[in-house]
Amino acid sequence: MRAFGANRRRNLLVIPVMVLLIALASLLKAVPAAVNRFRPVDPGRANPLMGWAVDATRDPDHPGPNHSLVYATLTWRELEPRQGEYDFETFEKKNHLDTWWAMGKRLVLRFVMDVPGPRDHIDIPDWLLEAMGEDAGTRYENELGRGFSPNYSHRILCLAHEQVLAALGARYNGHSGVAFVEIGSLGHNGSWRTDGVSNEWAMPAAEDLLYWAFQYQQAFDDGKLLMSANFQPARIAGLGLYNEHLGDAAKSWDWLDALEYGSFDYDIGTELRPMPHGLRAARIDPGFDTTDLISLVQQLSQCRPTYVSGLDPSRKTAAMDIFMGYRLWVREARFATRRRAGYRLRVDLDLRNDGVQPFSQPWPVALCLLKEGETVYREITSLDLRTITPGDHKPYLSLGIPRGFRGTYQLALTILDPHTMEGAVALSMDCPCVDAQYILGSFTVF
Repeated sequence: MRAFGANRRRNLLVIPVMVLLIALASLLKAVPAAVNRFRPVDPGRANPLMGWAVDATRDPDHPGPNHSLVYATLTWRELEPRQGEYDFETFEKKNHLDTWWAMGKRLVLRFVMDVPGPRDHIDIPDWLLEAMGEDAGTRYENELGRGFSPNYSHRILCLAHEQVLAALGARYNGHSGVAFVEIGSLGHNGSWRTDGVSNEWAMPAAEDLLYWAFQYQQAFDDGKLLMSANFQPARIAGLGLYNEHLGDAAKSWDWLDALEYGSFDYDIGTELRPMPHGLRAARIDPGFDTTDLISLVQQLSQCRPTYVSGLDPSRKTAAMDIFMGYRLWVREARFATRRRAGYRLRVDLDLRNDGVQPFSQPWPVALCLLKEGETVYREITSLDLRTITPGDHKPYLSLGIPRGFRGTYQLALTILDPHTMEGAVALSMDCPCVDAQYILGSFTVF
């Protein structure tokens, strides 16, 4: 009995010793983690798909402010002077698009049928006007100017519009130099408004709005499309929105109020339901008082646009820049200091967006391995930048380390232009950078 009791006591002593040894072994196996922190800084250059959109007709040799976007309006009359013949060359030459594209700028495009001006004129082609006959539309004169408002419900116009939108999409939807397409066509300047045009042809019926928006959706990716108000098609498809009247305080506040609380559009006869979180853009109202910059900054702070077009570049101020677009940076990156080749490296990020909007399109985010300043491996992650709304985010990414790698490598984060698959976005962080690849730290592969 004594021997049995002694064995039992020995066994009881062995158990805690084994637990201690297992704990020590796990501690020895645990790989220390690198925790690297960074400070925010001005990115130092214009980032793509945001900021100031400069008039494309400007001389590219004198482009004005630091910018990545240009905007242009295209009338149906200039695009299709003869039925079925599309003159893209004249439009692109007039707006210096080849030069802008060579400089890395992207286009914001709006297609229109009615641009008010100082003289009588018509912005749809003559062949279309003749085909539509007596009920083609009506001439008008209002505070915006003079022009011709087409009959948007005319069957011939609708069928021809489907064809011209298809041609626009074939030309520009997959074009690397086109960033956004503002849904135009209807109303003065494509704004879906016909102020001062009082007849049955002023605007389509509310139930036809889906048809007009669907034509754009057939021609262009939804991520490129923006609509002038929270009409039903924008809500259904989750399209972006643009404020047509930035600078006109009363109209801007009405636009914002309609987004937040809903409204009713009496011009079309349709309800505008709330859509407070839509991606936003803005165009400066033509009647904007250029001396009232304080009011403009206030409106910008509330509208929170991704980009703004229509402002004379000489009138912009640094205070305006902080109320546009995204500002992405990494506050902290955490990953193992040692990892075996053939395994995956987990990277935990404290990722921040100090801007006012998320990144608007699904550009790929990649993790890279650099050795002696050269990129030796890159892997696309699953991170969707459109989900990185203003504020703090804690995503984790992972990178597969190729077999055969050995030694010390730098780990970098980059956002790629999907057309060139090269790093294209400046992050607002103070850290070493190689070709828009932001180095988060180093680790050893064994």
